[in-house]
Amino acid sequence: MFPVLEIENRLIPKTTVAIRSVQVLLDVLVLAAAFAFAYMLRFEFSLQDPQIRTAAAQMVLVVVFQILILRLFGIHKFIWRYIGILEANHILKALAVASVPFLFIRFAIAGSLPFPVVPVSIVVIDFLLAAVGILGIRLIRREIYENMRFAVNSANGRGNERRSVLLIGAGRAGLITLAELKTGYNLNYQVEGFIDDDPLRQGLVISGVKVLGKTADIPRLVRELDVDHVIITIAQLSRTDMQRILGVCKEADVKVKTIPCLSDLLEEKVFVSRSRDVEVEDLLGRSPIQLDRQ
Repeated sequence: MFPVLEIENRLIPKTTVAIRSVQVLLDVLVLAAAFAFAYMLRFEFSLQDPQIRTAAAQMVLVVVFQILILRLFGIHKFIWRYIGILEANHILKALAVASVPFLFIRFAIAGSLPFPVVPVSIVVIDFLLAAVGILGIRLIRREIYENMRFAVNSANGRGNERRSVLLIGAGRAGLITLAELKTGYNLNYQVEGFIDDDPLRQGLVISGVKVLGKTADIPRLVRELDVDHVIITIAQLSRTDMQRILGVCKEADVKVKTIPCLSDLLEEKVFVSRSRDVEVEDLLGRSPIQLDRQ
């Protein structure tokens, strides 16, 4: 009935399999290169023929075992362009587990084996290089993806005036909002900096954006940076603090927006495209009461 959709449904699984195959191949190449470089570092780049043959045989065993452990930990199910701290921890744990059997063999039963085992120094160096390589190619993929999204966003917004904004709150919600502003489609925002009243955060640079000052500095920063909008990115804000911030923003004569509710933040569903103007309900500190007029 819908031939185009049927063709897409047949192509998507094949494309996914192809991508996964390429990713596994890249991991194999990275792990092999890490092991080879670990041997060269250990022997100061002066390997002899017997050592080269031993290293080649050990490389096959080590790389195959590492790939199996990575698959066992589900590493190849991760989407590379969304790699983060959680995925990085899983990768490090998987590589650490893959190193344990070779350390056990070296310390426990190396003397009873008829072939040379992997030296401890090689296992340690290989773990470090493999971790850098496996994480590195995924971070490069994420960087390429985000740069492409930013390029598309810039192309979509070409001809539209970019609006300079300040983000109030340099916490987790602020970071999520900043990421969406950097890579979101059809958003013509230029983040000038963070505003945060925490004295320990003053002057810090977070994801490439500096904490420029406290809420009391908003009028000055609005004038100096020609700021068009202020976005409140604090997940839980008391009525008193909201009124104080709104008072400062009113003095600065700048537009104020706020992000969605806390539940969306906890589920990482914050999209700046859904930011809204501050409403009366935000000042109540509770849900508005609906009267039963009947």
